[in-house]
Amino acid sequence: MRDQAQEPISLDGPAVRALLPQADPFVLIDDAPEVVPGARVWARYKVPERTFWTDAHFPGAPVMPGALLLETMAQACSLAWLTMPDADGLPVLVGAEALRFRSPVRPGARLDVRVEVTEARRLWRFRVVVTEGVRRVADGELLATRLGRHPAGA
Repeated sequence: MRDQAQEPISLDGPAVRALLPQADPFVLIDDAPEVVPGARVWARYKVPERTFWTDAHFPGAPVMPGALLLETMAQACSLAWLTMPDADGLPVLVGAEALRFRSPVRPGARLDVRVEVTEARRLWRFRVVVTEGVRRVADGELLATRLGRHPAGA
């Protein structure tokens, strides 16, 4: 949405962790091979084989909770915002429209999260598609706005 001519950057795990305000176990992005600040993101996440939810959601047949999949999507969106040179404040999720969980995500899945910024004003809109290989597992439009200052910048 912003400067489409801007060069893409790549973020490894430590760079992602430095940008995102979440801490383990809620960092749900491993890396981002391609980010065009303010415009688009390709991020990846390998769902752990064992984590805090695998024994409880659901015993014997674990499925990643939809709320965590939504959080994965939101964190990928955050990278479009937080990588901009003039980024100010913390992006916070304020809505989801036409959100669909299309296929269960199981432990060990390797997710690709693709984000396109469709509006960047006071309210930001992101079109998000999550795939595992060629299988679409979730998609929708997320909305975010700015909340105060980013904790890392304080």
